Amino acid sequence: MRKNDGGSRVLAGALIIGLAVSLLLLVLEPVAGGRHYEYALVLCLALAAIAALASVSPRTFFGKAVAVFVLVCGLGLGAGNLAVVSSDAEIVRAYQSVFDALDSGRNPYTSGTIFHEIESFGPVYGNFNYPPLEIAPYYLAYRIAGTWNMTVLAVTMVLIHALCCLALFRMFPAIPPVRFLPFLPMFLLGEIKTNAALAFLLTALVLWAIRRAAECPRPGDRYVIAVLFGLGAMTKFLTLPLMVAYYAREAAGKSLRSLARAGVDILVVLATACLVMAPFGVVNVMKNTALFNVVLEDRAVLTTFYPNVLSGPLAWLGLQAIYPLAALVLFGLVIRAFRKSGLYTALFSAVTASLLLSSTPEPQFLPIVLFLVVVAQGTALEKEASAGEGRDRTSAGVDGGRRVSLPVKRTVAAGLALVLLAVSAAAGPAAEDDRQGPTRTGPRVPFCLASRPPGAVIGGARFSLDTQGPPAEVITRPGAPPRFSGLISPARKKRARAWIELGALTLASSVDYWLRNAFPEDKDFRLDFDSQFSRVFLLEGWRFDSNEFSVNWAHGLAGALYYQFGRANRQSWPYSWLMAFAASTWWEIVGETKEVIAINDEIMTGLGALALGEPWYRIGHFLCHQPGPLMRGLGFLDPAVKLNHWLDRRYPADDHVQPGWHEIKLFAGGRRLSSSDAITGTDVYFGFEARLTSLPEYGRPGAVRRDVRDAFKSEITLDCATRGGRTEETRFFTKAVPWGRFVQEIGPDGRGSALFLGFGSAFEYFKKRPLAPYDMDPIPVWSDLSELRLEEPRSFTDKLAILHLAGPVLDWTVFRRASRFRAFVEAYLDFALVNATALNDYSRLHDIAGLKTTVFYYGYYYGFGGTVTAGARLDWKGLNVRGLVDLAAWGSADLLDRFPADVTNNAHLSDTRARALAGLAWRIPRTSFELFFDIEGVRRRGSLAEVRAVTLEKKAYLGLAFVF
Repeated sequence: MRKNDGGSRVLAGALIIGLAVSLLLLVLEPVAGGRHYEYALVLCLALAAIAALASVSPRTFFGKAVAVFVLVCGLGLGAGNLAVVSSDAEIVRAYQSVFDALDSGRNPYTSGTIFHEIESFGPVYGNFNYPPLEIAPYYLAYRIAGTWNMTVLAVTMVLIHALCCLALFRMFPAIPPVRFLPFLPMFLLGEIKTNAALAFLLTALVLWAIRRAAECPRPGDRYVIAVLFGLGAMTKFLTLPLMVAYYAREAAGKSLRSLARAGVDILVVLATACLVMAPFGVVNVMKNTALFNVVLEDRAVLTTFYPNVLSGPLAWLGLQAIYPLAALVLFGLVIRAFRKSGLYTALFSAVTASLLLSSTPEPQFLPIVLFLVVVAQGTALEKEASAGEGRDRTSAGVDGGRRVSLPVKRTVAAGLALVLLAVSAAAGPAAEDDRQGPTRTGPRVPFCLASRPPGAVIGGARFSLDTQGPPAEVITRPGAPPRFSGLISPARKKRARAWIELGALTLASSVDYWLRNAFPEDKDFRLDFDSQFSRVFLLEGWRFDSNEFSVNWAHGLAGALYYQFGRANRQSWPYSWLMAFAASTWWEIVGETKEVIAINDEIMTGLGALALGEPWYRIGHFLCHQPGPLMRGLGFLDPAVKLNHWLDRRYPADDHVQPGWHEIKLFAGGRRLSSSDAITGTDVYFGFEARLTSLPEYGRPGAVRRDVRDAFKSEITLDCATRGGRTEETRFFTKAVPWGRFVQEIGPDGRGSALFLGFGSAFEYFKKRPLAPYDMDPIPVWSDLSELRLEEPRSFTDKLAILHLAGPVLDWTVFRRASRFRAFVEAYLDFALVNATALNDYSRLHDIAGLKTTVFYYGYYYGFGGTVTAGARLDWKGLNVRGLVDLAAWGSADLLDRFPADVTNNAHLSDTRARALAGLAWRIPRTSFELFFDIEGVRRRGSLAEVRAVTLEKKAYLGLAFVF
């Protein structure tokens, strides 16, 4: 798709405009009756990511980095979809009403009995508004299963998606099927909440038919394609822009004969569509599908209006009536701009434009868009392979000369990284000790951007807990920077000392735990064989515990401290992570033998150790090696590093490499807060912020392509807002991006770009000042319930502790002489301690007795969900402009409460958070001071049973930062 994208600037401009408009709509929410403004922003971000994938070479697209990114995204999206499907979903009830109409002999396009639902209003009844082919597979499934529910619907859609995957494999017999395996989770589970499956299948069949017609043309191929387009037009609308782009390109600049052929094909399309509509009435179907979807006033009668990039601003301005014409004109301009482009470029541009111009955002079509890109890149890969048939096979692979089996294994390894890290632990230490011991022969090869001498060979990489081996595929060109020192200290790794320090801390914690009795409920099991066997091996003790919020989120800090003992003794990050997980498991099973094995503590402590521990170590280690008393004093933020530096003072190790980029700030200023619950005020705002890009070659002239097996990005942010001597809000954020693929090319003039694609982990803590006494001083479980004041409605304030377990990270930087532009997109699977936003409102109408233990006592619940974050920053001559959008959703874990007998009302809770931030900063010339101004909007939505609650806060910050 890259070779024929002369209109790529048009597409890029459309996506940038879409992002800006959707962000503006999200912040302002200007449309009366509009809902879920975040859908448009998510759609634009996803389309931008897919467009980036479409623009890379086939080698890169089918390489390891993209495979890992798509695999993790697909698994995360699939898990999220499975977590939120509901048996009471609108689509299930709508189809049931369609089936009832058909069974009673009525036309669903005229019956007026089809179920619809408008948010904040309730059910309404009208006609069916999907094309008729969308009835067939689900009605067949309904008849076969003998019942209709969300399970039948989801299974039917997954089976249809499986046919699409089969079509993909059949399209490319020359490409090993394993190349497409990382995309299967996205295709199979990327959308199972709404019925986009049949449009997916018809799109796959159309692309297959187009490919076959191009490879070996036959007279009847054009009619097969036309019939498939006709059938696709009778599914959801995405096939229509493909058809328009295809026939516009076929007829562009050709003879009258070709125009006539295209006209005949379009007549076949229309005839096919009319045959499908005939049983229901062509006019009836058109009125309730095509016309219904483009007339915004008609849509609002039966469905909730979700503002999109074009429809949102027009509805805001009161110009809904011109929406159909405006959308048609803009879509026509896009088709005209790309009608002479390559086939797949034209198809992709048409689909992207249609999604941006549609009346409401349609993120359910994103897997189909990705499928189109996979077909385009697969076609390009086949052309490259056929063009290089005479070359040596070892130099013609997709992964730069490796055999097919090796990247396949590594793709699978990347997708299951946590499992493989644990498995590797058993074999890693012995081999590593042999290499690092004093008897080793030959020096370790340091990282260097300088050209290697002739004959030098880079050893093949292997997967190991020692992630700091020599990098692969480093390319240098004239003007490359001078040689950097190695990333590995020549000193021995202090593995024994790491375990001694960890053991000492764990022993001290155990003694302290057994000497005090802080939690009266912590007497679940006796210290005998039968009780402990049932507790550990029969899984009777595996529960979500009942501790207060401050205790449970702080387990992440304990995991970070465990992690430090490994890293400060020069262990790799996977090994240090394994140490933290081992210490957490030991503590839960052996240290706390009298109580439950807390699942939440194991996740926060063991799995959260990387997100908190790696940036803590990286930034502490950096500060310890900086000149000046202030920077070195800040190095005490990581006492483990300071302690081990002191222990090594007789034999100091030169293991520090200056990072490629860093930014550390101390800031203070004022904050103005306005809230939907009438809380308004001005606060003192201050904090600390540190960011590192550890790769020393980052931003330097030269070309680099290599795997990153140590921290690429590290970040810590701590800020507070105080009023009248009391802390109003506290936020603590950390992020580590430890693994991925780095590609950079910068010329001698400083112009170029850098791209990183990998996986990361992050942690966020947020807490508002409590107002109620039971929120200020939490009441222990099974203590005096009178202190909870249950006769009053609850008054819990917001609090969150979010562990972004793992997810794909895309980081892109463009360098110019006087400027730098960086953009990033991240998506994470979350485990979170979530304040129940709807609990306060729920308590005004219902008794909260019987709710989950932590909800009843402390107002929060354990939740699983996901977060998507996107941001950008432009630095130019002392000025920087930045923006960030963060979208998150969580649902409660409704199983394994510590006291299940007490949970008589196990109502499901769900919460979302949408956060948008825009900022401007100016560096005062010839000083280290920076003036900044930020605006931020945060919306929290929550539900508990039938109760819904929404809060909105707007914040403005103004202050001064000291930057070093």
